[in-house]
Amino acid sequence: ALPICKEALLEEKRRFLFLVDKHCNFSIHLNHYHARAAELLNDKLSKWQETCGDATKVPDTVVGMMKEMKTPNSTPISGTPQQSPKVERSRFMSGEVDYNSTTKVSPKLPQAPPDRKS
Repeated sequence: ALPICKEALLEEKRRFLFLVDKHCNFSIHLNHYHARAAELLNDKLSKWQETCGDATKVPDTVVGMMKEMKTPNSTPISGTPQQSPKVERSRFMSGEVDYNSTTKVSPKLPQAPPDRKS
């Protein structure tokens, strides 16, 4: 019975070492992948910050993509972003707008179909 137990323990040890080896290799590759990704992002970061520094200046590559996307019947895309409409906070702060009001027009729901009993 002793040689069979010894053989079983050796097999378990081989399996364990195999899994440890695979796990270590995977961890090494994962670390390499993340290190490489960090390098690539750091290399591009300053260019991205420079490009995004002025929201009114659209890069030439983006303008080119926008021109390619236009179809003959589409509306032209402006090269300069438009300013967002400003919300009048004074109306909201003064209580002029009542969000709890039930006088709002609620959408009409269609009637449910009649029960069909055969």
